[in-house]
Amino acid sequence: KEKFSNISEKIKKTDAVVAVCVNFSGLVPEWEEIAAVAMGVQNMYLTCTANNVGCYWSTPNTKDY
Repeated sequence: KEKFSNISEKIKKTDAVVAVCVNFSGLVPEWEEIAAVAMGVQNMYLTCTANNVGCYWSTPNTKDY
């Protein structure tokens, strides 16, 4: 419950939040889909850096939500 509250407080302080998710298709190996998502996140980071925009990546434990 405390983690959820902390996440909510952080979100209130931001101008934008981007959630990155993967939906495994079963058409290709899961590692390829994970790699594709990771490359997308890396591209977002590079874009933020090029435009002097701050960014932060966090992967909270969501199994309790």
